[in-house]
Amino acid sequence: MARERWFAGSFESGQMVLDKRRHWRGLATAVYLNAYAPLYYEVLTCYLGKGDKETFAYALAAAGERYSVVAPPPAALGTTGTSMRCDARSHLCLDEFTGNTMVQHAPDGRVFFLHSNLHKWDLRLPEKFSLHYQRRWQAMLVPGGARGAASPRYGGAGLRGGGVDFERWALREFGYDVERRVYELVRQLACTAWWPSYHAARVARGDRRTPDLDGFHFLLRGIELDRMYRAGWGGAYEALYEGRLTARDRVLHRWRRAVRPRLVGLGVLRPLKPA
Repeated sequence: MARERWFAGSFESGQMVLDKRRHWRGLATAVYLNAYAPLYYEVLTCYLGKGDKETFAYALAAAGERYSVVAPPPAALGTTGTSMRCDARSHLCLDEFTGNTMVQHAPDGRVFFLHSNLHKWDLRLPEKFSLHYQRRWQAMLVPGGARGAASPRYGGAGLRGGGVDFERWALREFGYDVERRVYELVRQLACTAWWPSYHAARVARGDRRTPDLDGFHFLLRGIELDRMYRAGWGGAYEALYEGRLTARDRVLHRWRRAVRPRLVGLGVLRPLKPA
C-alpha cells in the first residue's frame, strides 16, 4: 500500500476482523514488531497511547497487504462536573467534560463499542444503583464533522450543543439504560455460586483482590481533552473541541507543540521536568 494511503491517525486493535489465510504475512510482520516492542512501540506511537494497537496496520502495510479503517471517528464519553478553574471575566466556575470512554462505530455509523479507557469495570460497586451509584457515562461529545453529529441519531447535538445526554440517548437508541445494564451484569457476577472460589484461585496466582460488592465506589478523573490540547497534544480528538477552542487555547497549543521544542533544541529554554 502506498504511504500516502496510510491512515493518518492512531489505531485501535481492540476490534479487528482479519482473514488469517490472506494476511498471514502481515500478521507475521506484526509478531516481529511486537517481539521488539521497546523499539517499535516508541517509533509507531501516534498522538495518544502506544503499544500493539499501532503495529497491526503498519505491519499489513509493510507486507503490501490492504486494510481499511472504520470511517466515522470515535466520539468521547465521560463525565461532566464543575471545575475549580473559574473564568477570569465572569468569575463563574466552568463545567468541564472529562472523557473516560471511546465511542466506536460500525462502518454504517452506528455505535458499536464503548471502550473504557480509564477506570475499567470491576466489582468496586455500591449495593444499590439508584441510591449510591455514580454514573461514569454522562455526556457524549461527537466530532463536529462526524456522521451523526447533526443527525437524529445523536439528537442533533454535537459539541456546540453542549454534548449529548448519554442516558437519554441510550434509552432512545437501544431501549434500555446501558450503564445500569452493565452494573447489573457485574453485580450478578459477584453473586454467582462459583465466584468466591474462582476469585480465591485468581488471588492465589497473584491477581489483585477485588473489593466487596458494597465497597467504596469511586470515579477517577479521566482524559481532560481541553487541557491536553493546551499542553500541545495533537490528534483526531481536536475535532471534538471544534467551536470551543479560544484564540488563547490555539496560541498555547502552538507554543507547546512547535515553538517551545525548537527553542529547547537551540538551548534557549530548558526542557520541562516530568510532573
